Amino acid sequence: MDRSHTRAHLDRRSYLALSGSTLAGLTGLAGCLGGEDSQSPPWPPYADATFEYETDGSDPVTHSFSGSGDPDSDDPQSIDSFELSTDGPIIVEYDHSGEGRFNTAFLDSAGEALAAGINAVGPFDGRTIHSIDPQTVELTAIADGEWTIDVTELPVYNSGEALPIERESALTDVFGPIAFPEDAETQFTLTATGGESHLVDVFDRAGEYSGLRLFATESDVDGETRTEQVSGVGYLLVESAGEWTVSIEQA
Repeated sequence: MDRSHTRAHLDRRSYLALSGSTLAGLTGLAGCLGGEDSQSPPWPPYADATFEYETDGSDPVTHSFSGSGDPDSDDPQSIDSFELSTDGPIIVEYDHSGEGRFNTAFLDSAGEALAAGINAVGPFDGRTIHSIDPQTVELTAIADGEWTIDVTELPVYNSGEALPIERESALTDVFGPIAFPEDAETQFTLTATGGESHLVDVFDRAGEYSGLRLFATESDVDGETRTEQVSGVGYLLVESAGEWTVSIEQA
C-alpha cells in the first residue's frame, strides 16, 4: 500500500504549481460505474457533449473524422487538417475495428510532430489528452480497418465534477474535469487486472501533464491507495494493458 504524499495545485491562473515529490495503448472499452456514494459523471463521450461546468468563456468544439485503413500499407495516411483555436485540453476519442496496427499522430504545418496520438494493435476504443497551442494541425493515421476519430477542444474549466468519483474502464482512457478539493487531501484507489503495465497520471485543467504520477505498476493490483494534496480542476489519464477501476474521494 502506497501512502506517499505529494502536493499538486492545479491553479486557475497559472494552471499548475507543484511542490514535493514529482513522480514524474491496447484495446479500450470505456464505462462509468458509480459506487455506493460515487457520482456518475456526464462524460464520456466528450464529442459534441454539453457540460454545466464554469468555463473561461469558450465552448467545446469537436472535429470528427472517419475512414478505412489499408492493411498492406505501413505509411501514414494524411487524414485532414483542422484549426485548433482554444487554450483548453484536447480530448481525442478513437474507435478502430481492424485487427492490425492503429497509429495516429498530430503534425504542425511544417510536418513536425506536435503530439503522438495512439499506438495500438487490433480493435481499439479509448481516449487520450493533449495540450496543443492554437494552430493548424494535420492528423495522420495508419490503420487496417474502419475507424473514427473525434478531436474535442474543451474550454479551460473553472469547475468540474465533485468527489467522490469512480471510473471503470480498460486500457487507455481519460476522465475529467474533476474538482479536487482545496486544502484537503485526496485518496486515489486503483484496482487493475489482466495486463503487465498500469499507469495513472494527473493533468491540469489546460491538459498539461502536472508531473504527478499516481500509480506505476507492472503487476495486477487490488485496491492500492495513494493520498495526495491535489487542488483545483484536473484530469486523470490511465494507460493500462488490462481492465481497471479508479476511485477518487476526499481523504
